[in-house]
Amino acid sequence: MVIDAREIGPQEILTKLKKIFEEYREKEIDIEILIMTQSDAKRIKAFAAMSGYNANVEAKNGYFATHITGISCGCA
Repeated sequence: MVIDAREIGPQEILTKLKKIFEEYREKEIDIEILIMTQSDAKRIKAFAAMSGYNANVEAKNGYFATHITGISCGCA
C-alpha cells in the first residue's frame, strides 16, 4: 500500500496510520508513506516503531518515503 501524504498534514497521516494499525492488528502490513519533510518522515517512523512495526526512511527526489513493515503483536 502506498499513501501519498505530500499534500496533507503530518497529524492527519498519523491519525490515518493509527486507524490502519488498529485494522491490521496481528496481520502483516507493508506500507510506504510519501511525505515532504525529513522531520515528518522521522515522526512517522517513530510512531510506527512505537506501534511495533519496522520502519525506515529514504530520501527520494524532493520528498521522503517511510516504509513500514511487520506484524504488531496487538498487545496494547
